[in-house]
Amino acid sequence: MNERIPQLARQADAMAREIVTDLREIPIYNRIRDEKFAELIIQDIINVLETKNEIRHIASTSFTLSVVEGTIEKSINAITEHYGMKQHHRIKNERTVGRKVSSL
Repeated sequence: MNERIPQLARQADAMAREIVTDLREIPIYNRIRDEKFAELIIQDIINVLETKNEIRHIASTSFTLSVVEGTIEKSINAITEHYGMKQHHRIKNERTVGRKVSSL
């Protein structure tokens, strides 16, 4: 495992400490920290889906870029709906939708 998970854990801890300033309220702090940690992991996964160009190249020659982009968008929507999160980002389409992935 890389350093990303511990980084997200520290970030979640810092976010929880901003919300719960009285550390005598440990159960509330723990719940908020855990929720923030989960949200950060899910958002990190979504960021990977949005930014990794390799995902778009998996389709190779059989799909158009619009199909791949739509699949990624539906995947992100499914993840955010499943976990009850608001979707914060949309896919940033850097190429013309509809071009063949193989021509990129």
